Amino acid sequence: MTQALSSSASFSSHLPSVIALTKWAAVSALTVILTACGAGSSDGGSAAATQPTTPANPATPAPSVWSIGTGSGSSFKAGAIETSQTTLQSGETATLRVNIVNQRGEAPTTAFTVTFASSCAATGLATFSAATTVNPGLYSVDYSNKGCDRQDTVTATLASDNKTATVAIRMVGPEALTVSFVSSSQTQLSLAGIGGNESAELIFKVAGAQGVPVVGKEVQFSVNTRVGGAAILKGRETGITDQSGQVRTVLNSGTVAGPVNVLAVHKESGRQGVSSDIVISTGVPSANYFSLSTSVTNTPDAYKRDGVQVTITVLASDAFGNNPVDGTRVSFVSPEGGNVQNSCQLANGTCSVIWRSSSPRPADGRVQVLAYTDGAEGFVDNNGNSVYDSADGAIDDLSEPYSDNNENERYDTGEFFFDTNRNSVRDRGNGKWDGPCLVKVDPRAVCAGEPTVTIFGNVTIVMSQDDATIIDLGTFPSPGQTINMVQGTSTFLGFMFLGDELGNPLPAGTKATFTVEGGGVKIQGSAAYTVPSNAKQPTGAYGVALAADPVTLEGTLPTNVKLILTVDVPSTGVPPQQSIWPINITR
Repeated sequence: MTQALSSSASFSSHLPSVIALTKWAAVSALTVILTACGAGSSDGGSAAATQPTTPANPATPAPSVWSIGTGSGSSFKAGAIETSQTTLQSGETATLRVNIVNQRGEAPTTAFTVTFASSCAATGLATFSAATTVNPGLYSVDYSNKGCDRQDTVTATLASDNKTATVAIRMVGPEALTVSFVSSSQTQLSLAGIGGNESAELIFKVAGAQGVPVVGKEVQFSVNTRVGGAAILKGRETGITDQSGQVRTVLNSGTVAGPVNVLAVHKESGRQGVSSDIVISTGVPSANYFSLSTSVTNTPDAYKRDGVQVTITVLASDAFGNNPVDGTRVSFVSPEGGNVQNSCQLANGTCSVIWRSSSPRPADGRVQVLAYTDGAEGFVDNNGNSVYDSADGAIDDLSEPYSDNNENERYDTGEFFFDTNRNSVRDRGNGKWDGPCLVKVDPRAVCAGEPTVTIFGNVTIVMSQDDATIIDLGTFPSPGQTINMVQGTSTFLGFMFLGDELGNPLPAGTKATFTVEGGGVKIQGSAAYTVPSNAKQPTGAYGVALAADPVTLEGTLPTNVKLILTVDVPSTGVPPQQSIWPINITR
C-alpha cells in the first residue's frame, strides 16, 4: 500500500497535464490509475513492475474544418440556407440565414467572409442587403424581388474554404400595370421611295407596381392607320421584354404624309401604350417655308463696338408644313460686314447662329446675312395634294442665292451670290419645278426638274448709331420754335419720325419721352415710346396731345413753359439727348 500511495501522489503531480489531454489521453490516464490500485494487493516486485510512468505531452488538436449550412449541433445541415419565405412576390423580401461551424460543432471566434449570389440578382431583378452577424458564425441577409419571374437559386459561399450552401426560391414577377412609350430613333420619316430615313426603332416599357420591370413577356405591335402603307417591319410585330422591361419594334414609312402612332399591347393583360406622333413627310425644306429672324435687328453699340451679338434663327418646313429631317445643315454668309458662324443643323425644324459686329462696316450701317440650304422650290398647289403636278400653278423658279445688299429684292451686278455650279456666272432658274420626285406618292407628280435646289433667304441687321435725329417733324415746329396755345384749348402734335444720323432706326430699346416743364399745360394720354426691334427707316410716328389749363380772367399767365422730347439710347456711355419747344399761353 505504501507503494500505491507513492504512485497516486506521483499521478497527482502530473494532474495539470492530465486535464489538458484529449479524450484519448484522459482514458489512458484513467488506465494508469486503475493499474496502480491493482498493484496494492501484490508484493513489492509486482507493484514496482507496474509503477506508472509520467504521461507524455498531450496531442495537438486537429485543425478546424469549417462547414456552411443551417441549424446547429446535431441539427446542423450542411449546404442549406434557411429562408423565411420560399415564394417571393415582386416587391417582397425574405430573410436568409447561414451558420458556420467546424467538425466539432464549434462556432468560429474570428470573422469569415460569406458571399451571396443568385441568377435574379445577377440580372438586376433582385437585390441583397449587406450581411449582418447575428451571433458568432450566424450570418443574415435580406433578399428582395425586384421583378424576377422564375425559379431562383441563392448560393452562399464561404470564401476561405469555398464551401457553399443553397436554397431554391420561387420568384413571382410583377403584374403588368402600365405599357409606356419610351423613345423613337426618329421623330420624322421620309415618304417611302424618296430616300432619307424611312424607318424608326421604337421602344416601349412594361412595368408593374412602383415601376418594377416586367421581364420576358410578349408585346404585340400595330399602327393606328394603314393609309399610305405605313406598317410594322415584317418579323417585328411582336417582341419580348428584356431585363429592364423594355421591348423594341421597327416602323416603316408609307406613301402618305401625316402623323402615325404605334400601339403596343401586353399580351397577357391586354394593357396598352401608344407612341407619340411620328411624322411621315418629304423631310425636304421648301422655299415657301424658309424663314429667318433675328434676336434684335437695330443693334445697340454695333456700329462703334466689336463683338456685339445678334442671334439669327432659321425656321424651315417641307411642302406639308412639317419639320425637315433633323441634321439638315443650313449655311450662312455675311459678305457686307460682321462675323457670322458658318452653319447650323436643323432640329425640330429650327437652328440658330451668332452674328457679331466687326469690320468692315458698310457706309449705310445695314448688313445683309444670307442663309441657304438644299431643298425644293415652292409652287401654287391648285389641287391640294402637296405634290407638284400638271394641274398646279406658278412655281418659285429659283436663281442662285444672293445677298440683297441694296434691299431692292432683286439681284444687281456686284452683289454677292453663291455659285452653286461653279461656272462663275449667276444662273437664273431653269423654268422647271426642282425638288424630290414624288411619283411614288402620287403618280401624277411631275419630275422634270432637278431633285434638289438651293433655297435661301436674307435677313437685315442694322448697326444703329447713337445720335438721335428727327427725320420728319410731322406737325411739330422745328425745335426751338414756339408752340402757341390759348387757355382752355388743346392741340395734338404728331407724325414725328426719329432715326440715327444715317437715317436708320435708333437702337432697339431707345426710349423717347415727351414732358412739359412749367405750369399751365398738361399732357393728355401716353407720351412715352420705346423703339422696337425693326429694320424700317426710320421709326415712328410719335406725337403728343397738349391741353392748356382753363381760362383765368385774373392773374398773370404762366411763363417759361416748355415741351421737352428726351431720347435715351441704350448704348454704353451715351447721355440722354433733348429737343425743346417753348410754349406761349394766351387768354
